[in-house]
Amino acid sequence: ERVHRAVAEVMTLLARREQFFVDNTLDSMQSYRRRRAAGEFPDEPFGDVFMVVDGWSTVRQDYDDLIPKFNELAARGLNYGIHLIITTTRWVELS
Repeated sequence: ERVHRAVAEVMTLLARREQFFVDNTLDSMQSYRRRRAAGEFPDEPFGDVFMVVDGWSTVRQDYDDLIPKFNELAARGLNYGIHLIITTTRWVELS
């Protein structure tokens, strides 16, 4: 349950941040960081966000329904300051 909730929270942040970029004419995460550091977005609680998955083989085995969400985060998240870090004991587990 906690894993699903954590992934859902980060996915919600991604959707919110995509809309925030459109609403505030932000063209990159660099612009967001610069403007936020200058105090332009005082209500924005997050800068860069890091989701760490420690043990990808366990995720694949126990939470295979979340793999599309992780793929989506990996594909879209970086442009919005959402970083996905995955650990694995063997490189082949990522295929």
